[in-house]
Amino acid sequence: DQINALPDDPDLYSTIFLILGTNNQGSHSLNTDEALFFSSYLNNGGKLYLESYSFWYYSDSTYLHHYLKYASQKVSPYLFDSIFGKQATFSEGMKYRFNGPIHYAPFAIEPVNPAYCLFSNNLNPDRCLQIAYDGDDYKTIGTLVEFGQLIDALPPSTKENLMLKYLDFFRINTDGPYPLFHAEERNICKGQTVSFLDDSYDNVSSWSWEFPGGSPATSGDANPVVLYANPGDYDISLTVSDGTESWTLNRKAYIHVDECSGIVEKHRGTELKVFPNPADDEINVLVNSRKPENANLRITDLQGRTVLSMEVSLSGKKDWIVLPVSNLLSGLYLVSLHSSEGVIYQKVVVK
Repeated sequence: DQINALPDDPDLYSTIFLILGTNNQGSHSLNTDEALFFSSYLNNGGKLYLESYSFWYYSDSTYLHHYLKYASQKVSPYLFDSIFGKQATFSEGMKYRFNGPIHYAPFAIEPVNPAYCLFSNNLNPDRCLQIAYDGDDYKTIGTLVEFGQLIDALPPSTKENLMLKYLDFFRINTDGPYPLFHAEERNICKGQTVSFLDDSYDNVSSWSWEFPGGSPATSGDANPVVLYANPGDYDISLTVSDGTESWTLNRKAYIHVDECSGIVEKHRGTELKVFPNPADDEINVLVNSRKPENANLRITDLQGRTVLSMEVSLSGKKDWIVLPVSNLLSGLYLVSLHSSEGVIYQKVVVK
């Protein structure tokens, strides 16, 4: 898909290429809601390519900046009219001339471990121009160089070859089946079941699921149902095959199971996400509800005392709500949403 607006459900996309623009006339700065949207996508195991110039230094800091795993600082202006692949990365041996309208910068970006630099300008000192993070939880490539303005040279330094490297990095294979799945519910109480729905393609002939901590622990069904008896966060793994190729998708801490003792119960159909977690200043709450209505959002301590209460108006789709926590003591709290359908909650640690 090529779209000019945020998708309704980003989790249906294994990878998103986010092109914000790299010149003054065609650039876009993410607002808070947009940044939270993509942060939530990565928090759910997404893969993101982000192309921008102003994002890395001039844009207001957002939670998405943290996910790109980099640091920036003001430096003496430098040129990047040529870019060079870094050794021991998939870009090694590549070099391109760059024909973009902006080919210099007065700021430097550096990867934060375990992220690493893919391309630099190869000067002294060299300046990193593209940063990759290849994690088990999510994957990102961030660049201040516009892909479309690279000038092809002799192989392997062609845009087609570089794009194939990007697709390999994001594990977007073109010759075999692609594993993809979602769960009807990701936040449940102990003793409840989760229905997993296979979204894989193409020509899938077999499925191999792994549910550590669930019952059954493995399954060969396309759409299995799994029981979780104990509280905790549980990983999910799906391997699909077309009879020739096999590919695996792992999602860390994908299912969250709570104790749900007393009167607090999970109401079906509404999803509640809280991040960052741990938090130290404020927390962002994503509510994905089934219908428009007024509800109450609360933070309670482990003794059941309400330390914050807020009336919210739900749209029946996705709503972002910011809750301040800087005045709370360090510890574990419950964020709960009280609506006509019941109560749903998530744990959050305040630093």
